Amino acid sequence: MKTSAFLTLLTGATLALGTAQAQVQTALLASNHAARQMPVLKTQEILDKHIQALGGTEKLNALKTVIVRQTTSAQGQDIPQTLYIVQGKAVRSEMNAMGIEIIVAAREDSGWQVNPAAYGNKQPVAMEPKQAKAACAQADVFGAIISAQAKGHTIAYDGDEKIDGDLCYRLAITNPRAGTYTAFVSQKSNMVVKLVTKSTEAYYSDYRNVDGYQFPHTVEVIASGTKVSLIDRRFEVNKPIDDALFAMPVAN
Repeated sequence: MKTSAFLTLLTGATLALGTAQAQVQTALLASNHAARQMPVLKTQEILDKHIQALGGTEKLNALKTVIVRQTTSAQGQDIPQTLYIVQGKAVRSEMNAMGIEIIVAAREDSGWQVNPAAYGNKQPVAMEPKQAKAACAQADVFGAIISAQAKGHTIAYDGDEKIDGDLCYRLAITNPRAGTYTAFVSQKSNMVVKLVTKSTEAYYSDYRNVDGYQFPHTVEVIASGTKVSLIDRRFEVNKPIDDALFAMPVAN
């Protein structure tokens, strides 16, 4: 595969992963209030256990920033990547793939990127609002638990299923804008281990405690036939992040 095509595909798959992960966390956690009105007690029990396993409401409310350093592995290439996340507000991704630096920075209403593979130069390019919003989904590390407001999603327990030998709760989640997708929550750890949407399958494993929060240290996503793995993940929690990282630079 040509370098430019590979990098474009890699960037797209990475963004798809962020969107998928944020979708399930937003639906699971933002639906907490709505779920209290549901007649199926099992659904509420699953939500409560999941929130507690992530760190608990008080701990999640205290999350302000996360810096993630990881290796993005795809098609035999191991690419270092750093994510700067201001919880619920902004995200910046930096990766150096085969000597080409790709930067994506986004807030919910605006964003920009430097992507020579897509544009043929190193100049910053503004994103369309819809694209920026999708990229910014990665800023919602644990979903909308901090605001604790229902966002119109519905969630229902849909039976049990084994994922790689791990018995899981199967949850059918409906987002009025994104349709219905399925999340699998381990009955042993109460963590999300798999998410299936129309276009992606994402797998989360090797959860570890980092300053009282649980983060998956291995993630695999399959999108458009391409498998991308996130490995060697290291997390820094509530470290200062300069707001200037998200400002679009002036073109040279």
